[in-house]
Amino acid sequence: MKILVVLLFVFLTNSAFAGYSDDVNIVEIFQDENFQNYMALGINGEVQSRPADCVNPTYQYAIDLTTEYGKRIQSTLLMAFAAGKKVSLIGTGQCNINNVEVLRRVVVKF
Repeated sequence: MKILVVLLFVFLTNSAFAGYSDDVNIVEIFQDENFQNYMALGINGEVQSRPADCVNPTYQYAIDLTTEYGKRIQSTLLMAFAAGKKVSLIGTGQCNINNVEVLRRVVVKF
């Protein structure tokens, strides 16, 4: 039981520090030869609850394209960007890609 309580605390604490953005447009998509495995996003809104170590002033979220999940998120984001749709974004709370928070969830608004 004690282990369950500790694990629950760890998982809830990690997500409590994740950034989120609601009803924003993607205004910039960044890919570069020096960061071939990543894609970064610029949005037209604020990131709420941004982790303190996410200090990149230009890009708010990044995607790891080496994973299958990252590739699926990339497809969803490109579709939303091309269609001009608003999105809601939630990060992981980790900023290990050039001080940009790693993206965990995308919701496209239709």
